[in-house]
Amino acid sequence: RVSRQAKSGDVAVLVLDETLFAFLLADSRPRWQVFLRCAAPFSAINPYTPYRAGDVPPEMYFGRDDESRSLQSESGSCLVYGGRQLGKSALLRRTERQFNHPERHHYAWVVDIKRYGDLSQPADLIWREIIALLDATKLKGQKSPATITPENALTYVKTLFSTNPELRVLIMLDESDNFVEADARQRFSNIEIFRQLMSETERRFKVVLAGLKTVQRFQSLPNQPLAHFGSPIRIGPLAPRAAQALVRQPFEALGYAFADDAIILTILSYTNYHAGLVQLFCHELLKVLHQRKPDDGAPPFAITAADVERVFRNQETRDSILQRFDWTLALDERYQAIAWSMVSDQSGAADSSAHAYDPSEIRNLVHENWPAGFAALDADAFRGVLNEMEGLGVLARSNTAYRLRSPNVACLKCLVADRLEALRHKRPSPSFT
Repeated sequence: RVSRQAKSGDVAVLVLDETLFAFLLADSRPRWQVFLRCAAPFSAINPYTPYRAGDVPPEMYFGRDDESRSLQSESGSCLVYGGRQLGKSALLRRTERQFNHPERHHYAWVVDIKRYGDLSQPADLIWREIIALLDATKLKGQKSPATITPENALTYVKTLFSTNPELRVLIMLDESDNFVEADARQRFSNIEIFRQLMSETERRFKVVLAGLKTVQRFQSLPNQPLAHFGSPIRIGPLAPRAAQALVRQPFEALGYAFADDAIILTILSYTNYHAGLVQLFCHELLKVLHQRKPDDGAPPFAITAADVERVFRNQETRDSILQRFDWTLALDERYQAIAWSMVSDQSGAADSSAHAYDPSEIRNLVHENWPAGFAALDADAFRGVLNEMEGLGVLARSNTAYRLRSPNVACLKCLVADRLEALRHKRPSPSFT
């Protein structure tokens, strides 16, 4: 009765009755965990949070442990890149929680700097924010500069670290593409100061730049300070074990069991092992299960292939999956032209993700559909764009051939013709050059 009322009203409530209370008193295991395991199956709790980008509760975070350790290490990487909704911000937030221990003078902050590249003086504002964060720690020897400039900030931070030998600071600048582009026009003057500070403090002061395609592109250029930031960490689709855990463990905690392990693999196939899409699909699957008439008897309640197919056949769910795929393509019109050309070329195929293309084949396709967008790219530069798309989780590569990674792009076929036609008459963005 409680379960029916909770699920019919979508109420996330846990009930502690006399029977459960007596059971908890007699159990030697941690009572809070046992209580959750016993009460959650009869609630309408939905722990999947597809619409809270980056704000992933610790119990719903799976995988990326090596990446987090690299960001926390003085010798680890200082660059993170990946497509939209693949988990960059979630990785930074988890790293912040793990690294931040003020009692040991270890501090970590995630700062969203997307707006700074659009401002006339982005650098001064970033340094002002960094100094404000350091001032809030109340460390020894703090005397903020009266006028904040990159040069004054450099002196201030060096003095602070020499006065506090136990101090470690990790500043992760999220959405940093605009800032990197703006700083590139100033010959990377601010990024050079970051590099200098990290070097002179033996990386006890560490800056991480996280972004989309721009961070990836600039890092590979010679004779610029990003080359000293270490090998970039690519945030792509989840590793199989982590992706399966993200599907299986929350459902098991809520009293459900998959009738067949193949059902989990079906979900991951539909979502391309994409962390945000797994969250979205499982969120919708739980809503479907909550609407189902409760089974007689006790948990675990079975999740069937029919339940999963019902979610995937829902047009709103499919539209949301395709929308998130389009978000990454929208980063660069060349990504759109390449992906849409590959889909269009396989319009009669059952699975648009199955066919692999040599780079020259893809180049011929896009030159037919949008020659103006690729006229300035030689073969090496074109292959670089394909590698960017691989890094963003759009393409997969086997040896020298590329294919569309997600089978869901087959659903885009009905939209591709009109999009390609509009692109044929469009002039490329000035940023392409």
